[in-house]
Parts: sequence; C-alpha cells; structure tokens
Amino acid sequence: MNILLSGASSGVGFEAVIELIANKHHKIIALARSEEKLNKLQEIAFALNPGCSLSILKFDIAHDNYENILIPFVKEKLGTVDVLINNAGSLINKNFMQTTPLDFAEMLQNNFLGLDASKEPYFKYWEYGWVSRECEISRTCSLFCK
Repeated sequence: MNILLSGASSGVGFEAVIELIANKHHKIIALARSEEKLNKLQEIAFALNPGCSLSILKFDIAHDNYENILIPFVKEKLGTVDVLINNAGSLINKNFMQTTPLDFAEMLQNNFLGLDASKEPYFKYWEYGWVSRECEISRTCSLFCK
C-alpha cells in the first residue's frame, strides 16, 4: 500500500509512521516542516525495520509548492497514493493568557486552511485514481475519512 502522511515529525504522525513501516508491503512518504525531526524519524524507522520503504520530504502543506515539489516527488517515489493521511498542524503550547492573535492566526492557517489548501492539488489526481483514500486528522477537533 502506498501511503502519504503529513505531520510526521512528532506525535500521532510520527507514531503512525513507526506502526506503518512494520508492514513490508507499505511504501510511505512522510512529510513535515522539520527536516531534523524527519531525519530522526527515518533513522529510527530504519533501525526498527532496515528493509522498510520510507521516504521523507521537508514540506509545509500551508506554504510550499505542490506542483513543483510534492507532486513530482510522490510520483517518483510512489507513483500513485492508496492512502493520504493529512495529519499536519500546529499547537499553541502556551498559557491561554500568553497567547496572541498571531498565535491563533498561525494555528488556524496550519490546522484548517493548510489542510483545506492541500486538497486542491489532489483533486485532479483523484479523478485518475492517483489518490484512493483520504484521512484528515485535524487539531481543530475533527476527524474526517473518505
């Protein structure tokens, strides 16, 4: 199964990759904003399962270029995507009284608008069977699977 997973640098996304690499039939691309954390994920994955098929890509779903960066990378590494797991997002890790409007705007950009923007580039590929399943895991307290 070909799996594309965003938000893989920590938490649920990180743990999902670790679970998914246990199956030798899975080919996985892990996306995250932190290249350092992705490198650590890949190091751990290869230590746990040296034969796993894991590719990593530093990519920000809210700001990076899908057509020139992500889509060509995915086509090269996977060809098609059987499962798309959108887990990317951010957390305001401050006392509520210390949060600013900018903190909330950034969280909204990453957790809602970024996920929404990520769907558009995939729509044309769904028509051709490039992406067959999608799962949204959003820090705005919702879960959506298609």
